[in-house]
Amino acid sequence: MWKTFSNILEKNIQLILHSYLYAAYGGVFVILSLLWGWKIDRIPPDLPDIIGCFLVTLGVVIMMYYPRG
Repeated sequence: MWKTFSNILEKNIQLILHSYLYAAYGGVFVILSLLWGWKIDRIPPDLPDIIGCFLVTLGVVIMMYYPRG
């Protein structure tokens, strides 16, 4: 399944610069790590976790959608 997903992603990623892809992956990794700790390990996130997750998400959105010219 992952090989198919990566093949589709690799074929369609030609229009996006790789730095944006890595930034998005990093943001998703941070968010999923927080959710994993909360739901699987039963460690609830505290306020700094939530603020950090929000800042990472905001950073990814800025990097991905800031108009470049």
